[in-house]
Amino acid sequence: MKYRISEVAKLLDLSSEAIRYYESKGIIRPERDEETGYRYYGGWEIHMLIRARTYRQLGYTLDETADLLNKFDTMDIISYLSKKREDIQKDIERSTYLLNYLDKEKENITNSDEITGVYQLVYRPEIYRLEMQEGYVLYPDKKLRQAINDWIDKIPFAFSSTLFPLNSIHSGEDNFTVGLGIYKEYAELLGIEESEYVKLFPSKLCILTGIQTKSSKNISPSLLRPAIEYMNNQGMNLTEDVITKSVLMRKVGGEYINWHQAWLPFEKN
Repeated sequence: MKYRISEVAKLLDLSSEAIRYYESKGIIRPERDEETGYRYYGGWEIHMLIRARTYRQLGYTLDETADLLNKFDTMDIISYLSKKREDIQKDIERSTYLLNYLDKEKENITNSDEITGVYQLVYRPEIYRLEMQEGYVLYPDKKLRQAINDWIDKIPFAFSSTLFPLNSIHSGEDNFTVGLGIYKEYAELLGIEESEYVKLFPSKLCILTGIQTKSSKNISPSLLRPAIEYMNNQGMNLTEDVITKSVLMRKVGGEYINWHQAWLPFEKN
């Protein structure tokens, strides 16, 4: 029994163009009616196309699929499949990390309002940071811009992060920097390590609180004043720069609002 290309395409959920492509590569040889010009496909052609669809569903391109069907020997095919298995394993690993990250983001967003004005004793997670800008101005260094571009490709694992320098907090100057942060637990997956532009902030015992920044008001270390007053009352001294993680950004009534987690490292008096 022979079938026309439209029937085979519908049966196998392939486009007629894909079927003609495999024919052009010599993978299948349908019978042609010389009078009508119609192509007719039998069982062999149908099952070769099923095999082609198998390779396509594994993620191979049309050209790679054609090679797998028409050029490669058994060892070549095994090698190709082994490489594909490695790629799929990496995708699974990344998806597992993504699920973990999503769970954390849900928890962070849920708690974004609740931690403002609340002070918790926690260990700050290890975080890699890449500075992007001083205040509201991006750094002009071209190599840094390339590094930033590389980190942008690592979103969603890369997040916005503000740093308030310790000396500015003590002096009352409105200095801050903004960059990108990545938790160290994702560093190996993403190929992140310390460099000229990347600094690792190790885990530290901190006071964790929430702060809120708005586009209508300049960002300032004064946002940390309530937390620092709390720390002073508890006999704690701020000892290092304060870094934050942006956990929720929204546009409300024409204004941008950003909720942060802020970690304040301290020592006891």
